[in-house]
Amino acid sequence: MFMDDIKILNPDGISFEASTDLDEVIRTLGKDKIIEGNIDCRIIENGIRTIFSGKWDELRKRLKIFLVLSFVVRTALTTIYL
Repeated sequence: MFMDDIKILNPDGISFEASTDLDEVIRTLGKDKIIEGNIDCRIIENGIRTIFSGKWDELRKRLKIFLVLSFVVRTALTTIYL
């Protein structure tokens, strides 16, 4: 399964589409990873402009929130496990 290949790469975080079983992801990759679900894979297939056409401010806002949350979670995990 592709999850084993991802585990070998040992990423700090990874994103999955809505149909992915996140419980299986956690069992395979461990609880020390940043795991994001419900990703809209149409962006990969059709390009970001198709999905967010005319909504660039909304996209920037979401990206900033995601980056801040990712940093906070990563910092918290680092602090807990050190």
